[in-house]
This record gives sequence, structure tokens and C-alpha cells, in this order.
Amino acid sequence: MNNAWFDYMGILISLFILLSMILISSYMTKGYKYFEFDAEGQAGNFEKLLTIYLDIVKFIIGLGSGSIVLLIGTSSVIAPF
Repeated sequence: MNNAWFDYMGILISLFILLSMILISSYMTKGYKYFEFDAEGQAGNFEKLLTIYLDIVKFIIGLGSGSIVLLIGTSSVIAPF
């Protein structure tokens, strides 16, 4: 049985979903020119929150790199089958 048809259908369905999400999001946001990060339209308000967001990103990157190091460390200790 040839499964190439299923492979192409998976690719076509994923492309259809991606394009439909892009079209829906562009249709829903076409009335807006841009998005302001500053609270209440006052310039410079986002810089106060930027340090908090940077600390959150540092924490998430630390978790990701720590999990990779742990994975590599345990895979080198465990004997292969």
C-alpha cells in the first residue's frame, strides 16, 4: 500500500490550517494600524515592565538549557541496550 498519498494530504492540511490562521488573524486585526506596548498611550511606560519581562525570559531560557544539559548528562551515563 502506498502511503505517499497520506503524506501529501498531511502537508496540504497543515498548509491549509496555517494559511487559514493567517487569513483569519489578518481579517480580525485589519482595523488596527499598530499595537502599543506603552500603558495608556504614555511614552516610556513599557520600559518599567521590560526588566520584569527580561527576567522571565532569562528564567525560561535557563530552564530550557538546564533540561538539555540534564538530558545529555543522563544519556551519557546510561548504558545502551
